[in-house]
Amino acid sequence: MDISKYTEVYKGTRGIYVQVTRYGAFENNQALVRVSNFDHPWSEHIFLCDTAFNSNDMSVSYTTQIDGNDYVLMRTTKEWGAIWLLGGYSFDINYVETYVDHMEGRNDIVNDYHNSHLTGNPRK
Repeated sequence: MDISKYTEVYKGTRGIYVQVTRYGAFENNQALVRVSNFDHPWSEHIFLCDTAFNSNDMSVSYTTQIDGNDYVLMRTTKEWGAIWLLGGYSFDINYVETYVDHMEGRNDIVNDYHNSHLTGNPRK
């Protein structure tokens, strides 16, 4: 499986963490997005998202499928970011750091995503 050697980490209001890594070939425009550190049913879920780059405002939108419908989970620009969770929760997020492939924990998001197939993660 072709994945990015980088995982971007964002931190948001109320301590929410978001990890993002490209999943599959670059031209597939997909990423894994993990939401964690927040008391919400989606905490610790890993979402497979389609990504769309908008060159007008230099933003990237991350869209997943929730109950068969498109759902914009997250959007980032070079200046800000936001994530929207079920139930009307929205959080501003800011870039914190990038894990590189040789750093401990870098592959956790991919391994956890693959293992979630075995536990029936309903949000993939």
